[in-house]
Amino acid sequence: MPFVLQDVDVKFGDRNVLAIESLAIRPGSITVVMGPNGAGKTTLLKVLAGLTNPAHGSLAYGGAQITPENVALLRHKVCLLHQTPLLFDTTVFENVAFGLKARRVPKADILQAVMQALAVVGCLDLMKRRARELSGGELKRVAIARALALNPEVLLLDEPLANVDQMTTKALEEVFGEIEKGGGTLIFSTHDPRLAHRLAHEIVVLTDGRLSPSPYENLFAGRPLTEGETSWFDTGRVRIAVPPALSNTGHISIGSDEILLSREPLQSSARNVFQGRLTRIEERTKGVLDVAVVAGESFTVRLTHQSLQELGLTVGDPVYITFKSTSVKPL
Repeated sequence: MPFVLQDVDVKFGDRNVLAIESLAIRPGSITVVMGPNGAGKTTLLKVLAGLTNPAHGSLAYGGAQITPENVALLRHKVCLLHQTPLLFDTTVFENVAFGLKARRVPKADILQAVMQALAVVGCLDLMKRRARELSGGELKRVAIARALALNPEVLLLDEPLANVDQMTTKALEEVFGEIEKGGGTLIFSTHDPRLAHRLAHEIVVLTDGRLSPSPYENLFAGRPLTEGETSWFDTGRVRIAVPPALSNTGHISIGSDEILLSREPLQSSARNVFQGRLTRIEERTKGVLDVAVVAGESFTVRLTHQSLQELGLTVGDPVYITFKSTSVKPL
């Protein structure tokens, strides 16, 4: 786990702006933080970046507790990009190279890192332009390149797609995909549920600084199909039986606590039964586990620690997952 938060409280004066009992964010994934204005999204990102100290509780990164003595190491591994990034009144190259020069990286390595970062965001042709000549969308992409040039293990973005045009949105979504393919961990906040559905592996929902149950689990993109009297949702990898009244949607979700896990096929009227393999076991909260099963698509199943012990399952075991068509929700 890159991040584990336990009993974290953040106060501004007498006001408690963040109160998280338990939260774990896994590496190599895209996690989206959602919630209304004032819900604590930016504060959470600042805590993860080591820029805001909790009044109470603990933050761990990579299994190590973060303390005032070692928080500087965290800041070298994690980079936070604010909603309205500021660029210096210099060239794009100088802006992207700034952090590398501050870390006294050799000139040859700086050139290579800057060009690679600008290529990822599609702005290599802007290298000699001055920042004040850029459009709003170009500014965001260059700011992300400046962060990527530092090769962070985790990139934190606060509302990265706010107030940008459709072309920039599409370009940045492709950038996020490249970060994921490279094994990086991306955490960003947004108000846009459709964006979250398209990109996120996990969605963290905040309300008044507290975690809220997320309705967005096991997110899949695809298309609805009808064959005779049977309705399906085709993800391209699996066909999932859905209610006949399912709307003409391109995205669905399935609650992880509505999926049953077993060693053998269950005697059940449920129409969705898939054989797969257990690939990951993670503790979500005390006594509750999230189990990943690859069965065409990657599904997350929530069950108790006791239930897993009774099944006698470990990572790598073949398993079956079962869920009703009515568990499938359109988005």
